[in-house]
Amino acid sequence: MRSLVAFELKKILSRRVTQVTVASLFVVLALVMALNVLQQSGTDDAGNDVSGLAAIAQKKANAEADAGLVTEERATEAIRAYQTFFDSDGQIDEAFLAGGLSDPDSFYRYENRHVAFLGLLMRPWMVGYESVSDVAPRIDASTTVPLYDKVAASVQATLDNASDTWGYTPAERDFWMQKYESTAKPVAYGYAGGWSDILSCIDFLIFAIVAACVAAAPVFAGEYQDRTDALVLSTRHGKGRLVAAKLVAAFLLSTAIYALYAAVVVGVPLAFFGADGAGLPLQSIRLSIPYDVTMAQAVGICVGIGWLLTLGMTGFTLFLSAKLRSQLAIFALCVAVLLLPLFLPTLPSSLANHALTLLPLNGISFANLFTAFASYAAGPVVFDLQTALVAAYVLVLALTVPLSARAFRRHQVV
Repeated sequence: MRSLVAFELKKILSRRVTQVTVASLFVVLALVMALNVLQQSGTDDAGNDVSGLAAIAQKKANAEADAGLVTEERATEAIRAYQTFFDSDGQIDEAFLAGGLSDPDSFYRYENRHVAFLGLLMRPWMVGYESVSDVAPRIDASTTVPLYDKVAASVQATLDNASDTWGYTPAERDFWMQKYESTAKPVAYGYAGGWSDILSCIDFLIFAIVAACVAAAPVFAGEYQDRTDALVLSTRHGKGRLVAAKLVAAFLLSTAIYALYAAVVVGVPLAFFGADGAGLPLQSIRLSIPYDVTMAQAVGICVGIGWLLTLGMTGFTLFLSAKLRSQLAIFALCVAVLLLPLFLPTLPSSLANHALTLLPLNGISFANLFTAFASYAAGPVVFDLQTALVAAYVLVLALTVPLSARAFRRHQVV
C-alpha cells in the first residue's frame, strides 16, 4: 500500500500544471507576506515617517507603553487624559496643536503614541467609522466609565438590530450574550503584533485551498484523459487498493501544500513582528469578541479550520474528478465554489447568507470566525460558525470520499 501511495504522489507531482500552479501561488503568497512587512508605516516620536521594521518597532513601543490590565479605573484615567486636549466645545484646543509630533506636550504626539489603546477603549461608543477624536469629547468620564457594561450593551445592540439578511433567534441572542459574559475581565492589553498580523492575513490561505484543488483534479480524471482507466481498472488492485492509494495520496499532498503555505502565513509575521503577546486574550484587539481564547489559540483555531476546509475541498474535487473527464471543468467548478462569496457578498435572504458563510473564502476569515457573531440555530440548539464549519466539512468528507471511490470503480470505460 505504501508503494502505491508513493507512486500516486509521484504521478500527481509529475504533472506540469500542478507544479506550475503550486509553485506560482506559493511565490505570490510569499511576496504578499513580504510586502505586508515592508509596507508597514507609522510615525516615530520625533515626527518622522517610518516604514517596515522601524514602523513595527514603533508600534511595539506604543503598545508596550500602554500594557497592563484594562480596568475601568485605568480606562477612565486614559480617557480623561485624552480629553484634556479638547475645549468645552469638543474641539482640539489650539494650545496643544503647535509643535506637532516634536513637542512632547502636543496633541499629535500623545495621539500618535496612544491611539491604538484609545481606539480599543472607545470602540463601544463609536458610531460607524468615527475616530477617537470624534468620540472622546462626548464620553462622560466625570465618574468611572462603565466600560464593560458599555461593551455588553454594544454586543446586545448588535444582536437586537441585526437586519433581515442575518437574523437572530432569541436562543442565538442568549447564546452570544452568555458567551461574551463568560470571557475574562478585566482584559490584559499589550503588544501582540505578530499574532494579530497573522489573523489579519489568514484569509490568504485560500491560495493553499486553490493549489490543493488543482493538485487533486487529475487524480481520477487524468486516467480518463490519458485513456489509462481501462488498464487501471482491470488490474488486480485497480478497484481496491489503487483507489484507496489515490485518495490517500491526494489528501497527503493537500495537507503538505497547506502546511507549506501556512508556514509562510504564520512564520513571516512571527519572524518580523515577534511572538510577544501569545498569551494575551483575543479581547486585546477588540473588547466585544465573545471567545475566551488567547491570541495564539485563535491563530491555532484559524489554521486548524483552514486545514479542514482544504481537506473538504480536496474531497469535493476528487468527487468531481471521478465523475468528469475534463480537468478544466473540474477546476472551473472548484473556483466557482471558492470565489462565489466575492460576487455575492450579501443576499436579501438570511438562509442564503448562512449558506454562503460556510464556503471556504468566508469560512477561513478571522472576522467571520471570531467577531461577526455568525451562528446557526436548530430550535433551542445553537452552533457558532466554528462548530458549523467543522460539522459541515466533516460531512463533506464523509460523503465525497466513498462517493469518489464508488464513481471511479463503476466508471464505464469507453
